[in-house]
Amino acid sequence: MNEFRIQHGTDSASHIPVIWAAPAERLSSEKQNLVIWLTGFTGKKEGMIPQLEELARAGYTAVSFDLREHGDRTVGSETHPEMRDRVNEERRLYFWPIIAMTAEDISRVIDWAVRRFGIAGRILAGGISMGGDIALTAAGIDRRIDGVCAAIATPDWLRPGSVDPQGESDTYSQLLYDRYDPITNVRRYAHRPWIHFENAGADSYVPPEAARRFRELLLAGPYADSPERIGITEHPGLDHGFPPEMWQGCLAWFRAQV
Repeated sequence: MNEFRIQHGTDSASHIPVIWAAPAERLSSEKQNLVIWLTGFTGKKEGMIPQLEELARAGYTAVSFDLREHGDRTVGSETHPEMRDRVNEERRLYFWPIIAMTAEDISRVIDWAVRRFGIAGRILAGGISMGGDIALTAAGIDRRIDGVCAAIATPDWLRPGSVDPQGESDTYSQLLYDRYDPITNVRRYAHRPWIHFENAGADSYVPPEAARRFRELLLAGPYADSPERIGITEHPGLDHGFPPEMWQGCLAWFRAQV
């Protein structure tokens, strides 16, 4: 049996540094499908390489990039730990803009991937924690995104019940919340992208009840005739974390989409 070979690379989607993995060989008639897979808060794109490789083995062109103010996109002379501490102190002031602006970046990354790889199949997105929040938000911005797998993520930027202090918003961050927060902008999902949550049942940082509440709102609205398009797996007893079984749930979901 021939060894399955993966090709890797780095590039820039306009100003956005990206990394990617893809099957080294494809049939000429095979449509290429794309997954954009994002890290959580304080993570870096390079930490996603093992998961990108598994997605490539599942047949996807898999791409990751640094979130705003993360990794190669840190601002000025601020260090990564300084960014972490600043955002943790005022989540609504700083966390919301990172989610919103990175979600907007996904459209530019899709444009780059279509040009670079000739993507003609499905376009999916997903991520861990903040990365999942971003992917879900992006699906409400860019209708090319066919589906999202969001792990330990929330559609409710207010995070009711979280042990994390959320702080206060300013005019700009509130504008972004009003524009993009998924649970208060259900109309943005009228095109019914496939949505799957892999959440921790005892998550004290990102309470899983928001995903259930979001699902009920979608089922009462645009998903009324397609309930199969919105699903949730809760892992009982788990607090905020991304154990191997949760990744396997995400990977199974991506494999089922092609």
